[in-house]
Amino acid sequence: VIELLNKEIKEVDEMIKKQAEADENAKLLMTIPGISYYPALLISSEIGDISRFPDSFIADLFSSRISAFSKFSYAFASLYS
Repeated sequence: VIELLNKEIKEVDEMIKKQAEADENAKLLMTIPGISYYPALLISSEIGDISRFPDSFIADLFSSRISAFSKFSYAFASLYS
């Protein structure tokens, strides 16, 4: 049972990785140290069209809040390594 679940997790993980590689915003987010494909795709899907936000929001997002996503990314990655 565990082997089957691990196989399914790897398959879903690969699908998520491919989606992140196809998403322009996720690819840009993955250039930030500590942001891997999963949190990059999560951030990209939550924000959507970034041009709808004022510049001050974007500056705040990429200065203080990105460290929280980096910590999340590190914690998530450590679960699967």
